[in-house]
Amino acid sequence: MKIIPKNIFLFFSKIAVVYFICSVILVLIFKWFDPPITSFIQSELNEKKLVSIMPVRVKQNWINLNEISSKVLLAVVASEDQKFFDHWGFDVDEIVKAVEEFEDKNKLRGASTLTQQVSKNLFLFPSKNFIRKGFEAYYTFLIELFWSKKRIIEVYLNIAELGPSTFGVSAGSRYHFHKPASDLNSDEAAYLAAILPNPGRYKSNERTNYINRRIEKIKRQMYLIGGEQLLKENL
Repeated sequence: MKIIPKNIFLFFSKIAVVYFICSVILVLIFKWFDPPITSFIQSELNEKKLVSIMPVRVKQNWINLNEISSKVLLAVVASEDQKFFDHWGFDVDEIVKAVEEFEDKNKLRGASTLTQQVSKNLFLFPSKNFIRKGFEAYYTFLIELFWSKKRIIEVYLNIAELGPSTFGVSAGSRYHFHKPASDLNSDEAAYLAAILPNPGRYKSNERTNYINRRIEKIKRQMYLIGGEQLLKENL
């Protein structure tokens, strides 16, 4: 068994300490200040620059939570993370179910909470491996430790992809419905939540039967999880 030389061990220990300090500072900064860009947006810009000679732009307009229809908040929680207000970043029950389904069907489905999605979209790149998942868990822990639930969902709604090169509910509502996010009704909010897994494939004026079923399911769940009262009690 080879013993790691002391100087190499000290070198990597220092790197780990510096990374820890910098990551904590960054998470604390974004607790109060809106991030100018996310890793996912930067990744998309990099990809498009490789295949386009024209200037590459993404559509995003950061807005405060009080400028977003409460129907959108409710639809996203109902669709993506119904235990959002109760867990500390990880939905253990959903993780167990995902593992069991993988063992039965050899197909791994997503079990990410809203906090995990913020962690991934804001700080990490869209690769799928255990190292990335480890960093995702680390940032999820920091976000839940330092941010409020209100801040988490506000950031999520401003960085989630909701159309081709379209990020955030403000740009998404303009792209799909030509109106501000504050004016979205339950059906429109449920539509945005329904397309979140693959927003680039769908247009609001070309709804598929699958999306229509998803919308109706999400609207039922919005009612079942407590409706507007859920938001009043937790935000």
